[in-house]
Amino acid sequence: MTSGPDVGTGSDADTLVVVGVLVVVGVLVVVGVLVVVGV
Repeated sequence: MTSGPDVGTGSDADTLVVVGVLVVVGVLVVVGVLVVVGV
């Protein structure tokens, strides 16, 4: 998948990546809604 240390914590790393992506998408959605409502 992604290049990283193979210490057996791949699942944890993947979980962190998924959570990070969800957080970023959530923030973008909130900002987009605020901009639309503001305009």
